[in-house]
Amino acid sequence: MQRHGGYVLVETLINHGVTHVFGMPGGQANAFYDALSQRKEEISHILIRDETTAGFAADAFSRVTGRIGVCDATVGPGATKFPSGLMEAFNSSVPVLVLVSDHPQNSVLLQQYGRISQGGNQLDMLKPFAKETFNVPSIEMLSKVVSAAIHTAVSGRPGPVVVQIPQNVFLATTELEPLSGTSYHPKYRSSAPESEVAKAVRLLSTAKKPVILAGGGVQLSQAYDEMTQLIETYKIPVVTTLTGKGSVAETNELCLGVLGELGSPCAKVISDQADVILAIGYKHSQNSSYRWTWPREDQQFIHIDIDPAEFGRIINANVALWGDAREVLKQVLAGLKNSSFETSSEWLNTVKVEKEKWLQARNEESSSKSNPIWPQAAVQAIVDQLGPNDIVTCDAGFSSGWAGGFLELKQQGRQIILPRGAAGLGSSLPFALGAAMARPGSRVIAISGDGAFSYNVGELATLKQLNIPVINVVFNNAVLSWSKWTQQLNFTGNNQSVELGSYEFGAIAKSYGIVGEDVRNIEDLGPILKRELAANRPSVINVYTDEWQAPTMPYRQAMDTKKQGAIASQAY
Repeated sequence: MQRHGGYVLVETLINHGVTHVFGMPGGQANAFYDALSQRKEEISHILIRDETTAGFAADAFSRVTGRIGVCDATVGPGATKFPSGLMEAFNSSVPVLVLVSDHPQNSVLLQQYGRISQGGNQLDMLKPFAKETFNVPSIEMLSKVVSAAIHTAVSGRPGPVVVQIPQNVFLATTELEPLSGTSYHPKYRSSAPESEVAKAVRLLSTAKKPVILAGGGVQLSQAYDEMTQLIETYKIPVVTTLTGKGSVAETNELCLGVLGELGSPCAKVISDQADVILAIGYKHSQNSSYRWTWPREDQQFIHIDIDPAEFGRIINANVALWGDAREVLKQVLAGLKNSSFETSSEWLNTVKVEKEKWLQARNEESSSKSNPIWPQAAVQAIVDQLGPNDIVTCDAGFSSGWAGGFLELKQQGRQIILPRGAAGLGSSLPFALGAAMARPGSRVIAISGDGAFSYNVGELATLKQLNIPVINVVFNNAVLSWSKWTQQLNFTGNNQSVELGSYEFGAIAKSYGIVGEDVRNIEDLGPILKRELAANRPSVINVYTDEWQAPTMPYRQAMDTKKQGAIASQAY
């Protein structure tokens, strides 16, 4: 039976376990939508209002499900919206399949300067933020190319891929059967050489002050049981990166929270004192390394990663273990069974003291009744209402910092999504949309600043149309906080283009036909959150917050210094 390219594409996606596609239709891909309309029971297309949203939503869907996320857009102006989300997925090693349509292949001479409407070299534009880009040359190759792209995305170090499909390929017909496969990641799990594992075990066994650093690779590998066993059996304190947050429950007495400028002070204190560091799925990025000043040369470093290119790229490891985080941790655990390793009571007491100091300081800030509302207190109101299956998504900027340091996760697993790959504004609502589709029945809270929320306020229409129960909590302080703080601290207080003006986002929400609340007193926030979490509907809670509260440790320190009469010069 002859079937067009749209059918071949949809069947290939279904045969690889794809259940959702986020995007917006275009004329060149009408055959794709024709096929989607006939397979609604197996695969859903989520209509968004801006293609940028589709990339972030597919990213979040992948992080929550452990399967590839899929998004689509039309040729030209649709495809040009993908780089922001694609960059986030690429830098965070998240497998996403980006489908872009193209003009018919015989229009190749008309692409330059838009001689054909919306034409342009879109593959080269997307290439910097993709593991690989593919152009489908014919209907006979369509299923093979899509299957190969999915394989590329979920194998090794995962990441996004782009498949461009010309209109004539969509419209052509074939009798070939679509291919099948898997979209789960990791597709393959590899172990490290036993000789290197033995070296790591010997080095770890000599540690007097060991620390585990859990990066985003722990989440991608879903190495939760192994992390718990290693921490609990050998009493090793653990810190995480922002993307590794949730690798272990933060209520665990051995978990010191997020390491980095957007994390907890006790994580830094303990990590600075450590003599042996076991880093898992870690790329030595700016925030968690305190701008590449940590770890020090006198600290022993064991590095587990799926990508061997990470070994020695920024810092040399004493032992490098190349393999999947979950599998390598199993090897390390097996090796430690035959060792005499145990963490000293002195070190554990130090850990306990430092964590208690931070908890006391954090609780004092989180219990503030100040007006304007302190963001710390607003985050605590969210924590108080969170259930075991709830998900929190955050925007970039201060939103990530407030969540990183003050939002204590009581459960192990993927309960929070933060945009640390590209750290671009405008991701929390799209992330929430993808997360809600990935885990039906879960309650999703999206935290953003007013500047970030303004990027995609139009997606409230998507939430309303599909009745997606996302609660948007907007920290409204009428400024671009990160930019204003750097200008204040580094350029003698001169401000330019950082004042946003204050808007009633609750009223804006009502114009979309969804619940909107404007909150000026912290006592009102908890009851409103509780009501909306129980209501199973989309809403916006506009929280008026204090612009002079900052989550970053350098900003806090720099402001204290400035108050004493000196200008800090490194508070970026």
